[in-house]
Amino acid sequence: KSFYDYLRNPLHNILIFADTDPTVSHLENIKELQNLVSAKFSDLATMFVIAKKNLAKIENLIIDESNEIHKKYHADQLCIYIVRPDNYIAYYSQELNKDSIEKFLRNYLLVK
Repeated sequence: KSFYDYLRNPLHNILIFADTDPTVSHLENIKELQNLVSAKFSDLATMFVIAKKNLAKIENLIIDESNEIHKKYHADQLCIYIVRPDNYIAYYSQELNKDSIEKFLRNYLLVK
């Protein structure tokens, strides 16, 4: 399956690019964000984690061993992109701040 096959859906795609060796804290933040998206925004957004190796207990993981996806998105460190259904980037940050991301999603997607 190609990377773009994952993005072919009518939802906003939340892309988390993990560090090469993510800390326990980063993995916990990723899991918390996955739980948030699943619980509150699953009808409007889907989330993928892109990592260079397998990460235990991370859902919707795309392994980018060749580093091709990371290079395409200039993701040389931990970062998040939210990509609209028309493939335009709506949000980018180098911080996984769950509260900031939730606020953005609520305001941008007009969710109460």
